[in-house]
Amino acid sequence: MANFPRLLPFLLLLVVATTHAQVSRRILDKTTGQPVPYVSVALYRQVDTVTAVSGAVADSVGQYLIAGVKPGTYSLKTFFIGYKAIRQSIIVSRGQPTDVGAIVLEADS
Repeated sequence: MANFPRLLPFLLLLVVATTHAQVSRRILDKTTGQPVPYVSVALYRQVDTVTAVSGAVADSVGQYLIAGVKPGTYSLKTFFIGYKAIRQSIIVSRGQPTDVGAIVLEADS
């Protein structure tokens, strides 16, 4: 029992790690099939599509990761100059990584 105060931060971290999840995938160009780097990705609660809950920017090879997402239903939206915005509904499960598949962006004409 004397070690409990020292273990408490680790136990809390374990609880957070198992109750939250991550959302990830790759962003591709529709015409070329090539990765689109530096796309902004925002995550919104399904009931409130105005205020972003979390987000990320894709890396140089079009991959992104949003960590620490609470379980629930969300709307995922991409933003990038020269491309049409994409919005899709996703379900995040507790402690499970959510792979939303490749997001394919179409050039904005």
